Amino acid sequence: MRIIALSLFILVGITVKSQDSRLSDFFQSTNAFLENNVSNGKVDYSSIQSNSKELTSITQLIAAQSLEKANEVEKKAFYINAYNLLVIESIVKKYPINSPKSISGFFDSKKHTVAGEQLTVNQIEKEKLNPVEDPRLHFVLVCAALSCPIIESRAYFPSTLDQQLAAQAKKAINNTSFIKVNNTVKEVELSKIFSWYKKDFTSDGKSLLEFVNSYRKNKISDTYKIKFYEYDWTLNDNQKSQILDDRAEVELSNLKTFTPSALYKKGQYEINVFNSIYSQQEIRDKSGETVKLGGTQSFFTSLIQFTTGINQSGRINFGVDVAIVKAKYSNQEESGLAVFNSEGETFARTVLSSIAPRIKFKPFKSIPRLSVQSSLSIPIAKGQQKEGFVAHDRYSWFTQVFYDKSFGENLQLFLETDFLYRIKYNEANSQNFFRIPLSAFLSYFPSSKSTIYVFSQYSPKFETVSNSVESTFGLSEWFTQVGIGAKYQLTQKFGIELSYADFALSRNSGAGYNLNFGIKYIYR
Repeated sequence: MRIIALSLFILVGITVKSQDSRLSDFFQSTNAFLENNVSNGKVDYSSIQSNSKELTSITQLIAAQSLEKANEVEKKAFYINAYNLLVIESIVKKYPINSPKSISGFFDSKKHTVAGEQLTVNQIEKEKLNPVEDPRLHFVLVCAALSCPIIESRAYFPSTLDQQLAAQAKKAINNTSFIKVNNTVKEVELSKIFSWYKKDFTSDGKSLLEFVNSYRKNKISDTYKIKFYEYDWTLNDNQKSQILDDRAEVELSNLKTFTPSALYKKGQYEINVFNSIYSQQEIRDKSGETVKLGGTQSFFTSLIQFTTGINQSGRINFGVDVAIVKAKYSNQEESGLAVFNSEGETFARTVLSSIAPRIKFKPFKSIPRLSVQSSLSIPIAKGQQKEGFVAHDRYSWFTQVFYDKSFGENLQLFLETDFLYRIKYNEANSQNFFRIPLSAFLSYFPSSKSTIYVFSQYSPKFETVSNSVESTFGLSEWFTQVGIGAKYQLTQKFGIELSYADFALSRNSGAGYNLNFGIKYIYR
């Protein structure tokens, strides 16, 4: 009997040790996997997909794991890691995709084998982990989207779980992209996580702000108005070919992210309506002397632009531009805003001026903030230069090279070099000509939702100039405009822009000003 009892004791000990060892193997394997495939809050789904053996091995451990002998802390750590890994596995199986929302039933229908049970990730969260008892769980369960709390490049271990949960809650709540405080208007924008799971954060009787302040370094006044910003379901992808370079996209607003040099991935798009008024009461001759026009010439242009990504890497975009132009010639000096009334007008016309298909691409993967855009503008209305100049009645080939560079968190330099070729197609135009505009913008970001900028542009025009004796090709005119502008992000998707530019210097060209107003919608 003693031998039998001793044998049973040894057998049970070996079984318990085997179970403990298997659970320990799971945590160690998870930690190694995350260290290898997660960086700066992003997951390298492409690399995981190309070599999926490691992930497959870990998900097999998740499926076969026995938790009968595990204590509550071990179970909690197991289910947290299982949730994050199964989310990654679901993405990898469908990759490349733009968002976890692209997968039907991602959270509430797709079943996974977890410790012998068939569970969705929602069931893991609500039934196995129960964030009502510990709302810090919402800062460690990562749903593969940019608005989720940042995924860490390490596993959650039973021995350090409480410290890790506290650290992640503190990290998320002090992140200026996750909790957006506007002291000027006494307002705070919270992640929609706080709206969806409000009961979890307030189950102990505290308000949302009381919970938030319990982890904040800089407390938020309870008099501040609470709003919830729109959740960004874009995939937390770590591909080098994505829109950003060396910064985590979750830390940036659309203002910093989607400069003209940026491109969209498949499924993302932009609608931009840019309205401009150019008005002049005088021009400058070839010597730079001003010449009065004896009235005002004003031109209102509404440029409607649509741009979308056509591949998942975000290296090629397609777009189309439509221009509507209104011109007014007046016999009196007046504001450019008077272009919208008929008082004093000697000539006025409104036309659907042109349509321009457009392509944009990144020529070098190693320089992600450099892009090239080219369009061909086709005139629609007839005789746009016949009775009075309304717009160029020409085909226009417009190629632009964009580049931007950030300096710290608050400064950004944007550079643009263009080639604009105007091509005649009727007798109203004398000849072809081209311009090579050079532009520079320096932006300052007082907050993630606003920017102010100054800019300058030099635009020389080259063509063949003829007289009674000979024809010479060369610089025929030029202008330099300088200006100031501001942008503000109203919501996660809508932004507005206002700018003013003065044509400070010119030769054989205008001496007026530009007043611009734009509104932009970005879906991503």
